Amino acid sequence: MTTEVENVSEDTAASVTVSSEHVTTNLVEYRTYGAFDNEQHLTGVKKVNKKNEDGTVSVITEFSGNPAVLSQTQTGKNWTKAEEAGATILNRNQYKFYTLADEAGFATLVPDPTQRLYLIQKGIDAIQTAAANAYQTELEDKKGVKEAPDVLVHSEETIDLLADINEPPQKKNLTPMEKFARAIPALDKNNLDQAIAMLEQLIRAKAAEQSV
Repeated sequence: MTTEVENVSEDTAASVTVSSEHVTTNLVEYRTYGAFDNEQHLTGVKKVNKKNEDGTVSVITEFSGNPAVLSQTQTGKNWTKAEEAGATILNRNQYKFYTLADEAGFATLVPDPTQRLYLIQKGIDAIQTAAANAYQTELEDKKGVKEAPDVLVHSEETIDLLADINEPPQKKNLTPMEKFARAIPALDKNNLDQAIAMLEQLIRAKAAEQSV
């Protein structure tokens, strides 16, 4: 099974296909939240506390800064927070993101070797930059004494970042809801029906516990 690649560079748009065995895709919605000012210029929106003359505090909507570009999350809380602040949706778009399953997928997704090298180097640079920033601000252990002064660990050193490049990423511990959200799309109809039945049974059991 293959999926046509959309909106890639001119020379490869007609020829590149992505194998589902090596590359997975995910649609993510992005929204821009904000408002238009009196001159129809884009502006950000936020809630701020304003102290009144009588000493009380009122919450008002302030139009300042830049609009917020917010991507889709599991809970949608970031969208809800923006809307509660008085911002409106200025535009929304869906983007197809690609995730590699193996190295073969990389060559399929990015046929041009020069572009592959560029992307690899960008990833290496991101890891090295993050490591350098961490070393720059690393502090000595205060051994439980909060009042002890901060002492930077590294100064006047030459630090080789080779080990950082080769350090495996730490896996994030997913919450039960995150695990559930990832598992559902992979289920076929039969397994999905079984999962729904299990959920209904759990809901009834929880309701029974709360009624006791």
